[in-house]
Formats: sequence, C-alpha cells, structure tokens
Amino acid sequence: MNPNAAERAVVDPDEPEGRQLVRADLRLFVRNSIAIAAVGVGCSWWILYYTDWFPLVGGLLGLGGLFAWIAFLANLVSDDRKEELQYALDQGVLSRPNTTTYAVSIAVLLLAAAGFWGTIVIRAPGEDRVVEVRDGDRVIDTIEVPASTEVKRLLFVRGTRDVVLSTPGLPELGVTVHNLLRTTVVAPKSFTAQPVLLARVPPDLGASKSNSKVRIRIKRARATVWTDYGEIPLGQYDGESIWIGSPGDVRVPPDVKEEWDAGVAGVTAEIKALYMTRWMRTKGVGAGKPLRVNDHIRVCVMTDDGKGEKAFAEAIVLSRAEQKFPQQLSLTASVNPRCGL
Repeated sequence: MNPNAAERAVVDPDEPEGRQLVRADLRLFVRNSIAIAAVGVGCSWWILYYTDWFPLVGGLLGLGGLFAWIAFLANLVSDDRKEELQYALDQGVLSRPNTTTYAVSIAVLLLAAAGFWGTIVIRAPGEDRVVEVRDGDRVIDTIEVPASTEVKRLLFVRGTRDVVLSTPGLPELGVTVHNLLRTTVVAPKSFTAQPVLLARVPPDLGASKSNSKVRIRIKRARATVWTDYGEIPLGQYDGESIWIGSPGDVRVPPDVKEEWDAGVAGVTAEIKALYMTRWMRTKGVGAGKPLRVNDHIRVCVMTDDGKGEKAFAEAIVLSRAEQKFPQQLSLTASVNPRCGL
C-alpha cells in the first residue's frame, strides 16, 4: 500500500477476514461529501427555480414513479453486494483527495452551460392559456398554461434574446429574456400593461366608411419624421374597430363595450345594434411592432382613390399609468389630408 499524507490505514475488525479498509482522513471525507452535496443541491435548486423538471428529477432521486423499477431491482440485490458497492463508493470517490477538485470542475462546467439559458415563467391566474413564443416570424415554442398555475420554459440565450408572446384574445407582448434570469409574464395583466390603441369610427361616420382603405402613420418619440406604420387595404375595411400595435383577434374589453353602448343615443334599437356589431368586429395593424410611450400616431380612413381622407384621428401614446387599457381613439370627419401619400 502506498501511504498518503491525507490517508491512514485502518483495519476494520468487523470486516471479513482478509479485507482491510483504507479510510481517508475524516476531514478529507467530510470535505468530499460537502463538495458533492453542494453540487447536487445547486443542481436541484437550478432545476426547481428555472424549469418544470423537478418532479421528474425528484422521482429519479427518490426512485418513485417511472423509476420504481430501479428500487425494485435494488431490493433484489443481496446485502453483501450492497456492502461491496458502498465500499467501492467510499474508496473510489469519498476517500480520494482529488474528488473535491472534480466536483468543483463539474460545478464550473454546469454554471457555464447554464449561462446560455434563460427562463420565461408564464402565469395564468384566471383561465387556461395557450401562449405562442416567436423569434421574429419563427415560432420557437407553444406553451399550454392551465388556469391558476405557472409554466417555466428554458430558452437558449446569448446574453439577451428578444421574443414575442401571443395568446388568443390579448395583444402581443414583446419581452427580453436574459441568461441566468427568469422573465415572468402574467396573463392577461402583462399583455394589457403595454401601450395599445383602439380606434373606431363614430356612429355618424360609420356607414360612409365601408369598403375604405385605412392608413396609419407613426412618428416615434424624439423623431421628427412621420413614417408608415401599417394599413388595411382597400376593400378589407368595413367600419370595424382597429387595434393599433396588436393583432386583430383581441377582444374588446367588456367595460369598453358598455361605454360604447351607453354613448349611442337618439337612434333606434336596430341602428344601435348595427353600430355595436360593427364596432365589436376588429382589425389589427402593427402586430409585432410594439408601440412606445410618447409615440405619435395618425389614423386616416382614405378615399377610394387613396389620395384623400374621409376620417382622421391623431394621438400621443400614453403609459398605462396615464391611461387604462386600451387607449381609445375616435376618428372624426376629415377634409385636409394629413397622412401623406
């Protein structure tokens, strides 16, 4: 036996004849045990905090669920064989001077690998949600979130990664995912906390706006030039409400519907129902191009030749602290073109 300064030979009188246990110094044994435990606890914490894998990993560690067969096979192993395995673990791992070095090296490698991942946490306190995650035009994940739960998804990240989240009935939401961090999104709160405009044609103008073209221009905050933001082509607009900075499948909130309904007076019930039916149908312009606070927006319903304007509205995008969701915009009759050609 080659003696080592960190080891000492101890003959265990309880061992079978001819077997000698070479035990490491107690401090070495404790140090190795702590190092291995620290790596294991760190991995478990990362899995629990950043992923939904912990039940699977916990089942493996506890040999439950899918891993019950491992426990079953372990019960078939004789006690002598188990003692031999324990002896081999003690001598081959816990009593080795370089075990702590290996554990620290593994921890560094795992931390480096974790640095390429960030997590989106999606919570749905009210109802079931299906959330689509896009990077540009490419769908990279579709996440099903049961009501009153949260779901965690890892995303490959190099520093930061900008993605767009969409779920039926709500505006799209752009988020930045950071490596080694969690980005938490709450539906619908997070989706309705962003600047979104809802434009509509007033009752006295609605009938004349059928089959028109809608042009929307934007002047970003601190910019001096108006640029095209989006449009609804000729023949595709029939007086519907217009979501600006959002897809067209977003539902009109119930309180807004009640406000519109209460604002229509002096007409028959049939005419009022016609107005409300038109307004509750929606079109969307600017999905995937989020608005920012202090952006200037112009909305123009163009004449059939696309050169004049039938109706116009202009607004400055406000924060949610200044304006509840959605910020409404009512068009009025227009005779002076202001959306440009």
